[in-house]
Amino acid sequence: MERKERLSVRETRAALIESGCELFLEPRTDWGLGRISLGDAIGRSEVSRASAYRAFADDKGEPQDAFRVAVLLEVISRTVIDTSIVGEVLSGLDPSEFGSDADGRAAELREVIRCWTNRNLESSLENDLVRAVDICRAVVGLSPEPDPDILDAIRHAIDRSRNEFVPYLEAMGGRYGVRPRQWTNFDQLQRIFIAVTAMAMVEWTLDETTRVMVRPTGPNGADREWSLSGTIIESICLLLIEPDPDADVPANLASWLA
Repeated sequence: MERKERLSVRETRAALIESGCELFLEPRTDWGLGRISLGDAIGRSEVSRASAYRAFADDKGEPQDAFRVAVLLEVISRTVIDTSIVGEVLSGLDPSEFGSDADGRAAELREVIRCWTNRNLESSLENDLVRAVDICRAVVGLSPEPDPDILDAIRHAIDRSRNEFVPYLEAMGGRYGVRPRQWTNFDQLQRIFIAVTAMAMVEWTLDETTRVMVRPTGPNGADREWSLSGTIIESICLLLIEPDPDADVPANLASWLA
């Protein structure tokens, strides 16, 4: 019988964390931090129980708790933000469909928001890592004493998202001649958009009536499908964005209210 090569402590931790990530991301009806089980990871990774507990013995608290935190940190660190969506939406539009005057530019910007948020929601719902991070945010946010390491990891994940999308928001502002009002900026807008998207994902899952809204926002009042997050972000833009006085033809966002 061939004898298995003994893993180092580092290799043992890596194997268990990988198994824990797989288990955490598997479809289940009872999502929650308590479902990350060291025992289940031991069974999947074929690491011995003694080696498993040794691998997490130096962490603070019980091995099970230390293992759970390590898995969450790894899941959060793997979150990939799809920044291609906004660029694809911008490049795929036909400006002649909307017109070059202030109202036409506002209509085009509105269509960008609609397409971007629809595509972003679909992409996020299909991404198990993004869903996992949102679940972590919700659960940790309700905890009376959240683990500081997990809080920091979630903040870093949000920062990665914000840093990726802020340049796109700035480009959109320049393209349509608008800017944040004096009491805010693109960075704060992105933080708001992230929060709205996370909330919309939960509502999309719980309430089918929020999945699609049909609104007459297309050319000549044609119907268009909107997501909940898109509708909310459109309203936020009305409140927090204004015409840039240095722009040649700034988008007339007030036309959205007509």
